Amino acid sequence: MMEKSKSPTQRLDEAIYSLEASRAKQKKELHTQWKQTVASVRPSNLINQVVRDISSAPEIKGNIMSLITSLIGGYASKKLIVGESKSVFKKLLGYIFQNQITRWISNKINTN
Repeated sequence: MMEKSKSPTQRLDEAIYSLEASRAKQKKELHTQWKQTVASVRPSNLINQVVRDISSAPEIKGNIMSLITSLIGGYASKKLIVGESKSVFKKLLGYIFQNQITRWISNKINTN
């Protein structure tokens, strides 16, 4: 047997129901995307991403290690030479010495 054709009101109700279901689905997807976006721009997640990027690139890792080594070497040499001096002149000489030692260590690391 043949089904009765739907009345315009029934077709309209079905269309409204379909649109409401689609809207609810899109709203849920938008909310999920919003949560993911907010989570991705948190400072802790941005820092973690930078650390992951640095750790995955060996040339960057090597550059950072040489930078840290040269800075620590320069700082330590300044502390050994100048110590806890209150003299402005000694402090200035210490900073110059630190700068030179830092450059020297950096050049030694980069040439090897």
